[in-house]
Amino acid sequence: MIRNKVVLLLSAFLVASCSQTPTGSSTSSEANSLESESASSLSPSSSDSSQQPSSEAPSSGESPLSSESSSAEASSSESGEEDYVSEDFEFVKWGDGLILKKARRVKEEMVVPSSFKGLPVREIYQNAFLEKTKLQKITLPEGITHIGKQAFYGCTNLTEIALPSTLKEIGELSFALLPYLESLSLPEGLERIGDLAFYGDESLQSAALPSSLKWMGSSVFLSCAKISYLEENGVKYLGNEENPHLLAWKLSLSDDPITSVSLHADTALIGASLFEGEESLTRVSLPENVVSIGDSAFRDAPISSILIGGKVEEIGDYAFSGCSSLTSCTIQGNALKTIHREAFSGALNLPQLTLPDSVESVSSYAFSEAGTESALQYNTDGKGGAYLGSQNNPYLVLCGLASSSSSLTINPNTKVIAGASLIGSSLSSLTIPEGVVSLGDSA
Repeated sequence: MIRNKVVLLLSAFLVASCSQTPTGSSTSSEANSLESESASSLSPSSSDSSQQPSSEAPSSGESPLSSESSSAEASSSESGEEDYVSEDFEFVKWGDGLILKKARRVKEEMVVPSSFKGLPVREIYQNAFLEKTKLQKITLPEGITHIGKQAFYGCTNLTEIALPSTLKEIGELSFALLPYLESLSLPEGLERIGDLAFYGDESLQSAALPSSLKWMGSSVFLSCAKISYLEENGVKYLGNEENPHLLAWKLSLSDDPITSVSLHADTALIGASLFEGEESLTRVSLPENVVSIGDSAFRDAPISSILIGGKVEEIGDYAFSGCSSLTSCTIQGNALKTIHREAFSGALNLPQLTLPDSVESVSSYAFSEAGTESALQYNTDGKGGAYLGSQNNPYLVLCGLASSSSSLTINPNTKVIAGASLIGSSLSSLTIPEGVVSLGDSA
């Protein structure tokens, strides 16, 4: 049992992070079950332009949109640089490319240039077109990889959006509150969609998800009452023509308790809150093609065991939080890279967890109150640390101090140091081994 609650925070280098209705045996539309969420908390925050504009699910470390420094700060740090301002747009320089910081003059139809003054335009910064109600059509050029938080939030007359094939990430609330947007073609190659990305797009019917998608945030289609989906065996799916089962979105409404669920074999994404609070659910079979488990997917569900397949790369915030009946969790293969915030917090009876060598990042409180009363066994080497490890490396992740330790020498085989794992300790100095690739915040 470790002295401090385990606190693991996601490192910044993590790899980042719909035009046709899916076909199948049954399609319909309904108001999103999350309508009860407070809309007042979703108002735009135009004053936070210096904050990280990526979605909660982290984007690529190569992206300035996931950097703690704003683009403006990046530009100003390069003294002597010329201004990158056109009649319609203001850009800032980042590395050898440009970020579109904001629209200066808004027209009904706008085309973002692929380059300006010889430099390629690579990203759309957060709030760039925030509440530009005159805008009706926008075309983004090839080369754009990221669209920042709230980039087109509240563009209430926007009805046409052309996205490039190079797009990798759509940030949280990027296209929220577009009441007249009826369809959107999401390009193959897109990997991440942030929380509430299309919130309040009440006319949106078609937004086929590309098969390249690796992460789906929470409440992406909240208040999209007309969105089309496929319903089979009590589960609602979103996807595309080739794979209508790509995302296990949510469960069908039913008065009967759900005790077990078998998802379609082609399912790759487990949606946020999919099984959250299902009080009778004891057994779920995850398909082998699953690549991510969304935020709160199994939160507070009474499952006793879970087998996580060998293709899963990411486990979301609170994914298994509060699963107090969970006594067995097996992670297969060597694909898992990221365990997000409080993923296993409150899994009180989980005695053991073996991680794959592929793990690169573990977020804050990932195992907080997991294995209370020493149920979850940590590895120790007699030098003060408490670790979770793999079959090959028992010291893979430093989780905190062993219960009787007042000093610490980090094991040379440690790869990941949990964020805030040593918070509150009295250590006066610490040497980080060369093999460490991830150091969490407040470690």
